[in-house]
Amino acid sequence: MHSKSIDKAFKFASEAHKGQKRKFTDIEYIVHPIETANILWEATNHEATDDIIVSALLHDVVEDTKITIDTVEDTFGYKVKMLVSELTSVRKEQNKMGKKHYLLNKMNSMSSDAFSVKLADRLSNIGDLIDKKVPDDFVKKYSAETTFLLQELKRDTNILQKKLKKSIIKVLLFLTINRNIGR
Repeated sequence: MHSKSIDKAFKFASEAHKGQKRKFTDIEYIVHPIETANILWEATNHEATDDIIVSALLHDVVEDTKITIDTVEDTFGYKVKMLVSELTSVRKEQNKMGKKHYLLNKMNSMSSDAFSVKLADRLSNIGDLIDKKVPDDFVKKYSAETTFLLQELKRDTNILQKKLKKSIIKVLLFLTINRNIGR
């Protein structure tokens, strides 16, 4: 998973997320976008395009840092800009619709590439809930939201997306049993 654009995106995302930590842990935030990219790389048998890997590395920079979507386009091009834009939540809209309904609507209307990145992102996030530092009430809430999203999706899915959904379901089952959270 090496190319000039991927290396550039890694450095860009690392700098943008510098000093940020994952919720409830002391883990550097950059670990999450790297994991999201790695999930896609592995799930595609190392055949994911550079644009998809770059978008996975950058998927939170507009939402969680001072980086603008125009900066993403200027630095990585139009296709990456469009993917990152699809992956970026608009807080005002999210607050108006409610998070889970906003995400469902967004996921149902995403391009196939953006949807694949979103599923890898969700798999990375749900995997983080295994950590005992994450409070049970948050695990329950995020697991319930994820279950809702998977059950209510109304879109065609390709082989990659089916594989990612299956992995998410396995982690949800693990959380149900090992964190005793129910669904």
